[in-house]
Formats: sequence, structure tokens, C-alpha cells
Amino acid sequence: MAKIIVDITAEANHTLVPNDFIDNFMPEANPSFVLIYIYVLRNRSIDLDTARIAECFSMLESDVVRAFKYWDKVGLIKYTQNDSDAITISLGAKKKAREKKAHKIDTTREITISQKPKYNPIELEMYKNDYVEISNLFEFCEHTLGKTLSDTELSTLYSFYDWLMLPAPLIKYLLEYCAEKNHRRMKYIEAVAIDWAENNIKTVEEAQAYTNIFNKDYREIMNAMGLSGRNPATKELEFMDKWYKEWQMPLPLILESCAKTVIAVGKAQFGYADKILESWFNAGARTLDDVKKLESAREKAAPTEAPKKEMPTRKNRFTNYEQHVRNYDEIDRLAFERLKEKLK
Repeated sequence: MAKIIVDITAEANHTLVPNDFIDNFMPEANPSFVLIYIYVLRNRSIDLDTARIAECFSMLESDVVRAFKYWDKVGLIKYTQNDSDAITISLGAKKKAREKKAHKIDTTREITISQKPKYNPIELEMYKNDYVEISNLFEFCEHTLGKTLSDTELSTLYSFYDWLMLPAPLIKYLLEYCAEKNHRRMKYIEAVAIDWAENNIKTVEEAQAYTNIFNKDYREIMNAMGLSGRNPATKELEFMDKWYKEWQMPLPLILESCAKTVIAVGKAQFGYADKILESWFNAGARTLDDVKKLESAREKAAPTEAPKKEMPTRKNRFTNYEQHVRNYDEIDRLAFERLKEKLK
């Protein structure tokens, strides 16, 4: 149990909930985090501890601490914890929080799988029982994927909501999208969820626009490789993601590398195309004209081939022997004359 000290400059006879919090912070936050923030505002004048808050909302103390860390991360509060586990929360830096939040919206999030929290079955059952939205989400997922989810899969699914902070309607669209593409493995669905979170996708409309671009361009790449009619494999997706997102290579250059690959190798080989694109990327080529100039410069810089010298004929006792051309008609005539002489 950690004691909580609330530092706030406000009157104690009423609870102030800033409009900035309601308009800008509350819509994107986990509902349980919102409850904890308002509860702390309401009880700022009394002694608080994490155990009391957890008991009030039927959650774990770790969830309470996670809420404080979330509000600190988005800039709404200042959270510190000393060596004796006492937690201090400073409230009221709304202007600073708004600026930080605006900066957060303008940039993409970088997420690593090592940050992903794990939820035990007791926690998951509690969330399912206490929150209708979570219960509906679990049921929707099992119906869409056509199977009963394991505890590990439920933990991953809940992390989309709690860790990645994707709204429930967006998670449902994510499940439908992956199931439609015949990708029902939770590991694949998680990779898509992380990608959407990193690109700050928050609504179904944003996801649809994003997936339309993905489908159109990636389909063209598959067609250029002669692989139309099927979805890309995981390794193929990794290559395309690197070309498109990491290197930010324009689609015409990617398609050109695919064409060169098929011509040179005679089949689809993403590793070969990757080497071509890597050379263009390192050389700073970003248009087809850049590629033409680059290849022209390489051709001029390549050394010209020297004329091949004829190998001298090596003489030996066989090659020194002078070949005689035989006249078989003359031989036959002489043999016939010799036979006539014998007959006489």
C-alpha cells in the first residue's frame, strides 16, 4: 500500500473538473483512468492511498498506479514516488498539459513489444464483469474469429484497449479487417494494432483510409512480382513495410525494382528487390530519373573490356607432323593397274 499526497491549489468545498480535461483528455483515456483522476480531485483534502482507491473501484493497486503514470505521461499531472513508496501528485498544470498533448497528436508513437503489460485471468474476469464495453469486446472477438480465446489471447486483446489506448469501436473494426483477410492469429492482429497505434489512428474512418492506401499500394507490389491473387506472407510484408515506411521509397521505384527482379531472376524474390532498393536508397535516388542517371553513371564508370588475345598454338610432335592429303581415286587406279599386271 502506498500513501498518496495530493498537492493542489484550489478551494476544498467543491470539485473542479477543468473543461480542458473533459474536452481534450477524457475522450482518449481509459475509462478507469478517468474515474481515478476525478476521484482524486474529489478527495484531495483527505488522506488517500492506492489500496483505498483500488477497493473503491474494484481494481488492483497496480491499475491505480498505472493511471497516475498515464496522466503524468500525457502531462495532466506530475507524478513522483519516493524511496518509501509515498506517491506525490501535483495537479493544475493545464496549459502545459495542453501544449504537450498537442505535440503528442502531431507525432507518431513509437511502441515496443517489451512495454506490453500482462493481465492475469483474475484481472481479465474483473474487467469483463465490471465494464460492459470490455465484456462486449471479448464476445465480439470470439464471434468474429470463430473460436474461444485463451487467457493469453484475452490479455493481448485487452492490451489494445488499455496499453495501446485504441477505442473499442476501432478494435472491433481491427478484428473484422484481419478476419476478412483470413488472418485470425492474435500475433498478427497485435502487429496491426501496434502499427495503427504508432500511426496515431484513433477512429474507424482513419483506419479505413489507412488500410485503403495499404491495400492499393501493396497489391500493386504483389502484382509487379507476379503474385496477384493471394495475400502477402509475413516476410513479404516486412520487406514492403521497410521500403514504404522505413525508407519511404516512392511506389514507382518499388515497382521498378520488382520489374528488374523478375527480369533478372525469372521469379518473385523480395530479397533481390531489397538489394536493388537499398542501393538506390543509399545513393539518394527518389525518382525514376534519379535511377536512370545513377545507372548511366555506373555504366560510364565501369571499365571497358580489353580485346581478347588469341591463344598461341602450342606445337608438339603431333602438331609438327605435316598432314598428307590422300587421293583415293588415284589409289584405286594404281591398285587396278597392279591387278592387271598380275593377271597377264
